[in-house]
Amino acid sequence: MKKIINYIKDESFKIIYINNSVNVVNYNKIMEVKNNQITLEKENKLVLIKGEDLKLNKLLDNEVLITGTIMEIDL
Repeated sequence: MKKIINYIKDESFKIIYINNSVNVVNYNKIMEVKNNQITLEKENKLVLIKGEDLKLNKLLDNEVLITGTIMEIDL
């Protein structure tokens, strides 16, 4: 039970790249969404995901799944 509670309360910022999708957890704000670039903000720093046909597929409180042809992730 303690592991489940720790997982749920985990507030660390994470970027996970799997099979041409990017899962970003615990970001602050979605700044811009374009077909070739999605910009997120985390503590006054920008995270840029660049590629082609980028889409926001899943949107939870502080989690987003970006799909498309991912070419670059800039922190």
